[in-house]
Amino acid sequence: MKQCLNFKKMTVVLSVMLMVVSLFSAKIEAADSAYMSHLTGGFADWEDFLQVDNTSLTNETFTLILYDAEGMEIYNNDFEVEAGDELVVDIKSLGGTATSGEVSYNSNLLNFRLSFYNSTGGGVAEFRLPETLSSTLSFFFSEVGNMVVAWKGIALTNYSDKTVAGKIFAYGDGALLGTADISIPALSKLSGLHNAWFPTIPISQVKRFFIECDAAELAGITISGNSDSSKMLFTAAVPIPSDFTGTWTGTATSTVDGDVSQTTLELTQIGNQISGTANSNETEQCSDIPITGTVKGNVATLSFETWCMGAKLELEYTEGQKMADTFSGSFKIYANDNLNDQGNFTLTRP
Repeated sequence: MKQCLNFKKMTVVLSVMLMVVSLFSAKIEAADSAYMSHLTGGFADWEDFLQVDNTSLTNETFTLILYDAEGMEIYNNDFEVEAGDELVVDIKSLGGTATSGEVSYNSNLLNFRLSFYNSTGGGVAEFRLPETLSSTLSFFFSEVGNMVVAWKGIALTNYSDKTVAGKIFAYGDGALLGTADISIPALSKLSGLHNAWFPTIPISQVKRFFIECDAAELAGITISGNSDSSKMLFTAAVPIPSDFTGTWTGTATSTVDGDVSQTTLELTQIGNQISGTANSNETEQCSDIPITGTVKGNVATLSFETWCMGAKLELEYTEGQKMADTFSGSFKIYANDNLNDQGNFTLTRP
């Protein structure tokens, strides 16, 4: 029975990994927030404007919150927009040091745009505020007409209450050009030109950045322009859902007795549904245990129950994180309604 329970441990662990696995899919927030992941606080030659359009037949209100570079809230106030009217808010007049912000609202008939004006070069850029937070974002750079792009950069704000770590990947012409580690404090912004992370890669080669972090409360924008900022392109970053289809292999280590098991997880993801099987080298019994899970945001939950050699196995809860092609996290397994094992796992996908 011990051998079987060990396998179950592995199985559940695998299942767990799946269910537990922190899926880096886009985290869809309720339609009551919009995010300003980049504001130009501290730069006198830039002006920031929040434009709000009310398409409702009644007056509507929203709340504007601004944060400085240290993640401290420096402004919080309510605004009203009359029926069918629009409102322009001068951000710098309210919080000159604001580097990021967000708006909260109750009516989906309010529409939010952010506009930037460079008083030196005269360039203007504008985009609709994103209402989605994610742990995985793609930043797409553009080359338009005769515009000579002299700089390409990104701004990325962490809207969670803890520091998050991750990686940034640079792509060009379908090929991976380089990777770099990043870390973003709570309610703070990470921003820079492409050479802040990839100093040896020519700007002309960089077509896209892809970012994965260990938390799902991220929003960002792509920024580029010519040398004097008379022509600029600002575009909201796009959340990219993860696909967990494939074969995952690795180890699960018990913190109870130190046992280490080799595990293999075969997964298929369709939409927000996951199914598959788990196997371990612990035993040939209790193999190909079926897994079913549901993905919501960056978390997959799994309802797992099976009988093996007279014992009932159940998965109660587990959580993990996915970085690139690696899963790691913790697990708990119950046998006959009693805690049987717990520990940590790490899986990779080729």
